[in-house]
Amino acid sequence: MLNKTYYAGQDIDAPCGRCKQETRHRVMTVTNGLPEKLICAACNSIHKFRSEKPKGRRRSARPAAPRRRGQPPAPRASTS
Repeated sequence: MLNKTYYAGQDIDAPCGRCKQETRHRVMTVTNGLPEKLICAACNSIHKFRSEKPKGRRRSARPAAPRRRGQPPAPRASTS
């Protein structure tokens, strides 16, 4: 298996949390042979190295209840 080596100043493609896509980054720091901090070339944000794409917000499996316009919210049960 071929291990990739990284060094400070190297340009790599990595996922960016702010851009929400994979963009070009410059490695700022390396720890134990892996990039630790990166700076995004597109938005200039500094963040930790992530080896996989950032995941979007998960949607619940249950669909949301339909909203009806013009009707007041349902009354809550009182606990007095």
